[in-house]
Amino acid sequence: MLPNTIPACIALTLNVPFPDFRCNTPRKRGGLGHIEIPIIADTSKGISADYGTLITEGPACGISYRGLFIIDPSGIVKHITMNNLSVGRSVDETLRLIAAHQFVAKHGQVCPANWKPGGKAMYGDTERAKEYFSSGATEPNELSEEDIFSLTPQMVDIATREEYER
Repeated sequence: MLPNTIPACIALTLNVPFPDFRCNTPRKRGGLGHIEIPIIADTSKGISADYGTLITEGPACGISYRGLFIIDPSGIVKHITMNNLSVGRSVDETLRLIAAHQFVAKHGQVCPANWKPGGKAMYGDTERAKEYFSSGATEPNELSEEDIFSLTPQMVDIATREEYER
């Protein structure tokens, strides 16, 4: 389910001079496919530096971590996600977060972990939060800790531009 209104959305890339390559290339060939949001080429790397995603030291210097920022219409940063170079972001999770922030702004309630549009929300004060927890709205994680670790591959740091571009 999509949020009621999706805010202005832009993408930023350091893939200069080819920012259009990824969005004009089919997903099966390594691109993003057709997207309908503007892409800004951060040629000066100033925006990446301002948002703290630019790597400024070491062999990966000049590359930007994969960042996602949800900023409300008042200019308040509501959510930041910054991933290492080898991990992308989830569009579905981004839409869920946007919907959650819109819900909170409209209703004044708190969206618990794993909340989805149409799901039960709670209030932030202790007494009313007890109602939420006693209602059975929370479900335990179905995966054991052992299952989670078996699904998690070994993480490999990317230290050079060449490793990043592979």
